[in-house]
Amino acid sequence: MQTYYMLGKYSTVGVKHIAAVRSESFTRMIEDLGGEIILLDALLGEYDLAIIARFPDNRAALRASLALEKLTELTLKTMPAISVAEFDQLALEI
Repeated sequence: MQTYYMLGKYSTVGVKHIAAVRSESFTRMIEDLGGEIILLDALLGEYDLAIIARFPDNRAALRASLALEKLTELTLKTMPAISVAEFDQLALEI
């Protein structure tokens, strides 16, 4: 499974509907789309949420990102990540 970082910003409408039940739906949706949440935190600052999740591939991550935007009225920035060890190995191959 591939790791993805997702940073979210609530719209003004989305903020009005923040609730534990929606957070649970959020988690279930990621799992239903083949993903796994590693971390889900609220933030202060430029972004409102930080999510670290694992998905089988980019297509699954994109589907989850779009589905979550529709469910939560978040704008998500989704970024694939690799471990530092993998990064170091890639650098050695260049």
